[in-house]
Amino acid sequence: MVIPAILSLSIALLGVAASAAPAESGQKPAASATAPKPAPAPVVTLVKANQLKEALTKAKGKVVVLNFWGTYCPPCVAEMPEFTAFYKSYQGKDVELLSINCDDPADANTTVKEFIVSKKIPFPVSTLDGFPDEVSKFLGTVWDGRLPATYIYDSTGKLVKTIEDETTAKELSALVDPLLPKKSPAK
Repeated sequence: MVIPAILSLSIALLGVAASAAPAESGQKPAASATAPKPAPAPVVTLVKANQLKEALTKAKGKVVVLNFWGTYCPPCVAEMPEFTAFYKSYQGKDVELLSINCDDPADANTTVKEFIVSKKIPFPVSTLDGFPDEVSKFLGTVWDGRLPATYIYDSTGKLVKTIEDETTAKELSALVDPLLPKKSPAK
């Protein structure tokens, strides 16, 4: 996500520089050349419980952090900067963050998108299209729908930790780091 942002900034700066040059030489700049394009709206997909199981299966070989949250849940909102920090720290590592919003699916393209933009959430978000008992059935967990809820899976797909409370990037790192493959020293 950094490269598109840098590219957009570079293009915007080039547009400003190009439009400034004709003004200095007495020519009128083109009005459309200086208007920066807005950032693309985030995509929020709907996900059913069986699709979560498929996502976990596809992520085998990686540590998975599965987080359920809602825009209406104060502890969930409070932990979003922590998940953003965690996500940025583990990009490019063998870690998959599955962020599952639990707002009404009808709000995925309004309330949820607005929340993602306002909180500058850099990771993909899906909205659950189903109920906690369905999630429990497909994931083999017991989840009563309480939010926030975070599940940590090792690289084999085994559930190793359940957090049914607000968490921090530091706590997530302490749980995830021991599950990552150890790097052997260079010889």
